[in-house]
Amino acid sequence: MTRLRSARPRDLAQIARLEVEVFGANAWSTDAVLAENSAALSSSRHVLVSTAGGAVVGYAVLLTVGDVADILRIAVLPEHQRQGRATALLGALIDVARGQGCRCALLEVAADNSVALKFYEVHGFEEINRRGRYYAGGIDALVLRKSL
Repeated sequence: MTRLRSARPRDLAQIARLEVEVFGANAWSTDAVLAENSAALSSSRHVLVSTAGGAVVGYAVLLTVGDVADILRIAVLPEHQRQGRATALLGALIDVARGQGCRCALLEVAADNSVALKFYEVHGFEEINRRGRYYAGGIDALVLRKSL
């Protein structure tokens, strides 16, 4: 069973480690993780975590502005992938977005991340734009959209 909850300040160290393990060179800095979690105190930003045995094994960040939801992050530790955690996190973010009156969700994903691209495609996201050389190593970012 996947357990989700809002992130707490004590989760920050685990989230920062998870960020580096999952995203490597494209990881947010510890300061960025702190800023994202602190901003979650507002009604427009949400940070959710997936836990196992009390440890944070996945997390997701959502920013809502007007009727647009921007999915900033979904990350699950490799040993906890393929257990429905990312799907649960995405579903929870979409529920929050709909609850806030959002009409669409946007996100960016590295063009060479075939696993993530397939995941988002299965969940109804479509490519609407490309940002050239956006990520480390000159990898393009694909902008994906889903109507809510």
